[in-house]
Amino acid sequence: MAHDLKSPLNAIEATLELMRGKVLGDNVDLYVPLVDKCINRMNDMREMIRDVADLWKIKAGDLPRNFSRIELGQLVRTVIASASTQAQ
Repeated sequence: MAHDLKSPLNAIEATLELMRGKVLGDNVDLYVPLVDKCINRMNDMREMIRDVADLWKIKAGDLPRNFSRIELGQLVRTVIASASTQAQ
């Protein structure tokens, strides 16, 4: 799990270092996609942290477990689409 939290932080740090070095020049508009990537990574981290907090609450008995049926095929398609986007 530590890797799952460190990886987004490393990506954010690397992106910010690129921005600090002005690798795209002085035009601020060119950096908007990099800022968007950082924001998306931070949102992903926030979601992971919430999930971990929920797991601790479940373990402590403070949050009930809710089981439900899922459409496995749809879940797999979603994961593949997400991984494909990240791979690009």
